[in-house]
Amino acid sequence: MTRNTPAELLEKGLITGEQFQKIDPVVSGKTVSVFYELRTLLYLGVMLFAAGAGILIYQNIGTIGHIVSLIVLTLLMLTCFGYAVRHAAGYSHGSVQSPTPY
Repeated sequence: MTRNTPAELLEKGLITGEQFQKIDPVVSGKTVSVFYELRTLLYLGVMLFAAGAGILIYQNIGTIGHIVSLIVLTLLMLTCFGYAVRHAAGYSHGSVQSPTPY
């Protein structure tokens, strides 16, 4: 699809003016998606946080103590599970609508 294709389709009457207004910014490059860049940054941030927490615990295990570190990690895990359970959609035998447009 070239940059002139939407205009040609409009001239031939195959699409309406409203459809042309929606398609033209995407084809011309005026609309740019940053979904994958943001998703990559999110994964990188989570990975760096987990690595940093792991290194911190590994280096200070003697002073922190095994029990304290296990309690903190358990509380963090239970908090995450609680959040996931509270915001999860209910079970359905049929098709389930995605909570996000992606």
